[in-house]
Order: sequence, then C-alpha cells, then structure tokens
Amino acid sequence: MIGLIEKVDGLVYQLRISMPMEPGYVFSYVVRRDGECVMIDAGYPNTELLNPLINELSKIPNCRLGTLFITHMHIDHTGLANELRSRLGLSVVMHRRDYEQVLKMLNRDLFIKEFLELSEYYGVPNNEMELYKNVISGLSSRRRLSAANPDIIIGNEEEHIEGLHVLLTPGHSPGHISIVLDDYSLHLRAT
Repeated sequence: MIGLIEKVDGLVYQLRISMPMEPGYVFSYVVRRDGECVMIDAGYPNTELLNPLINELSKIPNCRLGTLFITHMHIDHTGLANELRSRLGLSVVMHRRDYEQVLKMLNRDLFIKEFLELSEYYGVPNNEMELYKNVISGLSSRRRLSAANPDIIIGNEEEHIEGLHVLLTPGHSPGHISIVLDDYSLHLRAT
C-alpha cells in the first residue's frame, strides 16, 4: 500500500503510494529543512490510504510537516492534499498555471469548448469531433479536482519557498514545477 524509503541520510524520504491504475503507484517525497519537513506531492485520492500514509509519515524521526508542494495538477499528485491539510495542518503550494487549469476544468462547459477548439485547430476531422466531445465530457465529469486548492500560489518561473529552490518546468502540465535542493546537490522532479 505505502512504502517509506530513506533516500538521502535522514534528509530525503520517498513514499511509494499505491493507486488503482498503471503503473500501480506514485511517488511522494519528504525533505527535511532545518528541523522542519516539507512534502512533495499528495498521492492518489484514496481516503483508505490516508491513515496508512500519516502512519508512515510519523515514522520519519523529528519531522514536523508544514508544507505540501504539488508538482503538477494531475490527480495522482493532488489526490490527498485536502485531507492531509486538514489532518496535519499543512499549507498547500501549487503553481498559478496549474491552478488556473484546474479552475478551467471545474467549468465543465468551458473545458469541453476549449478542448474541442484545440482539437479542431490541430486538425481533428469533423467526423471524429463528436467522439472527442463524448470522451472529454466523460473525463471532465469524473475528474476530482477539489483536492487542488492551494494556500500558496507560485506566480513566477523561479522562487525560493521554505528554503527550497522551485522552478517552473512546464511540459507534463502547464504549471509543472521542479524542486531543486541546492545544498544537497540533488534534483527531484516528480513525474
């Protein structure tokens, strides 16, 4: 269900959180910063995993979590953010570009309209547009987005938050961020 591995001498921990789709798990990280810890990504939205996740987090010695960074808006990285915020008192951090995308997706009609316009722009044949509309309508109605509600919104391409170097690295999503741990000479990019 959830596995905890120490990656860098009491400073960086990896959580392997199970999910019901391929590849069957997603990684989250905990990074120690001057006696405090930050978490990177919140796993898939399975509330049955919340207590086991909190139990694994409690195994990290002298680690008081205060901040949760969301690297990107996909559900396997935002899933338990609200629950973790509520139970642990975390502040959730996300880039503005992804937050704006989440807000668009919450407006189902606008999301479908923009998706179809983009499909038409890129040359999807008219006879396939109805199929695309049905597929995206189904996806947008199933998407759980309430978990992606940040307390801190990153607005720049580069910022320092909680002693971490945060870079905008779009591609996987418009507001995908990478966390650079300069003082550990370690680069973590969750995908």
